[in-house]
Amino acid sequence: MTATATNTTPTSPYSYQARGRWITHVETGVEATSQATLTAIAARRLAELTTSTATITASCLPLPIWPRERVTWDTAGHRTDTTVRQVAYQAAPTALMGLELEEIP
Repeated sequence: MTATATNTTPTSPYSYQARGRWITHVETGVEATSQATLTAIAARRLAELTTSTATITASCLPLPIWPRERVTWDTAGHRTDTTVRQVAYQAAPTALMGLELEEIP
């Protein structure tokens, strides 16, 4: 048995409409007694993977980073995968850029 869950919500930053491509994730070895159960597990896992758990605000030197891009945040011994929620540039040549990141569970 196989099951597929898709995110087609236009307002979701992880949807096909927002990205212009599908984000895929495959899991094997999932135990289910019926196709309905497997479909429910796939839908629940999609919701878990696309729900952020924390927001990180930081300043850094200007980098070629764009909103909705996936980046790894590594600081003070804590490493986590995030997506860029917002980027703020200032016009001054020595100014830092502002970042707002969302942790991916």
